[in-house]
Amino acid sequence: MAAADHPDPPEVSTEIEALLHTVEVYKRDNQRLQAEIAELRHKSTDDDQPRPLKSLTASDAEYTAARRARRAGLLRAERKGGRWYSTVAAIRDWRAGR
Repeated sequence: MAAADHPDPPEVSTEIEALLHTVEVYKRDNQRLQAEIAELRHKSTDDDQPRPLKSLTASDAEYTAARRARRAGLLRAERKGGRWYSTVAAIRDWRAGR
């Protein structure tokens, strides 16, 4: 390699400083975002509020599958006045277990 292919030491030092600064900014941003995510998860009690099962499923086929899963004991849901109710958390757990 020619000598021109290698940066001078001051240029390398400047590039390293810029990279270190970028890493520090990334770490700080990542820590802040992780803290925000943790706070949102903590605040999210809405996931445990009963909702109509039909509104929690993406399609008629998934609604039918969810009712079958409820009958098999794989999904937490209850019937109130002719409608099936479940929670976002229960649906999430059921989908993860499929």
